[in-house]
Amino acid sequence: MLGIVIARILSGVVAQYTHWRNIYWIALALQYTIFAALYLFMPAYPSTNPLPPNNQLKAFCKAYPRLLFSILGLAYKHAVLVQAALISFCTSTSFTCFWTTLTFLLSSPPYSLPPTPIGLFGLIGVAGIFLGPLYAKYLIQPLKVPLYAVVVGESVNIVGCCIGTYTGTFFLGGPIIHAFCLDAALQITQIANRSAIYGVAPDARNRVNTVFMLFTFFGQIAGTSAGNVLYDRYGGWRSSGSLGVAAVAASFLVVAARGPWETGWIGWGGGWGRKDARAGSQEKEQDKEQEKNGVVNGQPADVPAAEEAGTALETRDDRLRLGRARSTTLMRQLSHGSDSHAMYGEDERVSAMRRL
Repeated sequence: MLGIVIARILSGVVAQYTHWRNIYWIALALQYTIFAALYLFMPAYPSTNPLPPNNQLKAFCKAYPRLLFSILGLAYKHAVLVQAALISFCTSTSFTCFWTTLTFLLSSPPYSLPPTPIGLFGLIGVAGIFLGPLYAKYLIQPLKVPLYAVVVGESVNIVGCCIGTYTGTFFLGGPIIHAFCLDAALQITQIANRSAIYGVAPDARNRVNTVFMLFTFFGQIAGTSAGNVLYDRYGGWRSSGSLGVAAVAASFLVVAARGPWETGWIGWGGGWGRKDARAGSQEKEQDKEQEKNGVVNGQPADVPAAEEAGTALETRDDRLRLGRARSTTLMRQLSHGSDSHAMYGEDERVSAMRRL
């Protein structure tokens, strides 16, 4: 987010005092700086899907296309991932549509601002950056369910879009409110969506992130392209702003298509406040996790085998020790190779393991 803000300010200053093409030379230098920084400082996390030690190049050429193809399988398998990705698409469309066409609005009458003040509008995003941790702590975490936070974020978004779109041609405060609400909505929905999707496949978080970010980038492209066309050919600021309003409205349809307790693609069997549905869903997830980790009905599945071997786990302490060992292993699997649970909020399974 800070990079987006600095980019707008820097591009405005460069365009004001030098040739506008110089911004591309600066971008080229920054890209190579990123490449060098990643090479020097990026932590070497162990691979969750390591290649065999012999003939790694052949194994890579054989396995990598299969991994890429499995991304489609992830998108098809996990309904919550598709829902979060579509919401991100709509939010990104409204975001880039606004920031792309804002330059046209501010450089035209009645404002006729030069490039530097237009670039300084990016400072509005600083508020969103500093408020991000507060959104997570006081809004997203107390709501418990990511979909609730998404509704709050998109509600803020559509209010800002309506104010900025339909007052921006005569009131400068309209675009300012619009920008602040967009940044707040982007922060809230992105944090909530990521906390929802990173628990669906703990051993494939890179691929899960790939699906999510592809939809995000497609939304950015759609907002930039369609916003430019609408502004240029079909009525200016209000036409392009109406695209942002429509995109946010579409995100509400995506939210409404699938309830927070559903495991399938569509439906509202649990509703917003059905605690019994939530409890049933959590019990099913816990049962699946226990079966996967060798625990059946709260007891280690390998107890009979241990008894047959003459090493029965007869005491409660023995069972508790085994349960803690399995919980620790599961926690490591869930968080292995990623610190996203610290950045975006722990999913329920990780939180449960920590409490245990």
